[in-house]
Amino acid sequence: NDINIKNQIVFRFTRFIVLAIILVVTRNFILYLLLDVLNTLASNIHITYVIKKRYKNVDQAQIDPLTKQEKHNIVKYMTSGIFSKIGQTVVVSMDSIIISAFIGTIIVGIYSNYHIVTSGLDTMIYLLFSNITASVGNFAVKKGGGDSEALFKRINLANYSLAFVVTVCMYALISPFVQMWAGESYLLSEATVAIVVLNFYISINQYSVANFMGAVGELYYINRFRSLVEGVVKLIVSIALVKLIKNPDAKIVGVFLGTTVCFLFGRVWMDARTLYKHWFKVPFIQYVKTYVARFILCVAICIASKYVISRFFDFAGLNIITWLAGAIICVIISVATLWAIYSKTDDFKYYLDLCKKLVKKVKIKNNG
Repeated sequence: NDINIKNQIVFRFTRFIVLAIILVVTRNFILYLLLDVLNTLASNIHITYVIKKRYKNVDQAQIDPLTKQEKHNIVKYMTSGIFSKIGQTVVVSMDSIIISAFIGTIIVGIYSNYHIVTSGLDTMIYLLFSNITASVGNFAVKKGGGDSEALFKRINLANYSLAFVVTVCMYALISPFVQMWAGESYLLSEATVAIVVLNFYISINQYSVANFMGAVGELYYINRFRSLVEGVVKLIVSIALVKLIKNPDAKIVGVFLGTTVCFLFGRVWMDARTLYKHWFKVPFIQYVKTYVARFILCVAICIASKYVISRFFDFAGLNIITWLAGAIICVIISVATLWAIYSKTDDFKYYLDLCKKLVKKVKIKNNG
């Protein structure tokens, strides 16, 4: 997986550069789509070549045939996982479709400036956490529910800390960034930005839960209808709110609120409940209390940081230098908040010790 992620990074980076040039020079969308497909094909061919070259023993191994039960379980669990991933993609993609159908394509274009930022950061954070799924699966085979819950709490704190810092920065800085990049006419309303950032926070804060769900195939099977529930709730709530809201500028808020509701009815509640009931085998009420408390903290610091950064831009003006300075201020505020609240907890101390060991190792390497 580590090799494949490096392969994807190289080809995605190449894809962005080449396709951008093609669009600017030729303005040919068909050529753009064709090269996009060829880029994916090249990436697949390259990773296949690398794996066959580096792991020749895989093709030469004597493999015992799978039993009927093993085949059944593979189909059962993989099908559940595939439907879950498809459902997640559909829910996210549905926003642009509903906006285009009920509000207008111009709003889709304006929203796309924000979506590029949120989806890019979402992808990076996903890649960061997806690497540990196999390790969690290995841990699940060897350890019991109590040990697994302790590991989950530790990873969940790391996930929340990262989501907290990124969300605080995004809420304060994404609109000024779009303003510098595209202009004031491409800004969304404050209410819309708040809901977009809220959905972003919910999405990236779920990756620790998703890792544990993906580590044990049975959990995905238990939650096999979750994606269907999310999709139906999203469609009904978003369309209903778009129809009910009379203010044209506020209709887009209804679309994104539909995503919020479907997240809360789906992955936030159902996945955590499944983890605690079927793996950890303990009540998940404490997880709910922690989740709510952390969410309230994040909202409070987002609002405070937004106020501070707005006053800062009013005083210093908005340009790339002041924007970067604002980013540093947001990071300092969010990290200081996390330190003040969690520095005395065992899980936080664990990560501090890891950082200290890493710094020590780097110093030894440099001195050597």
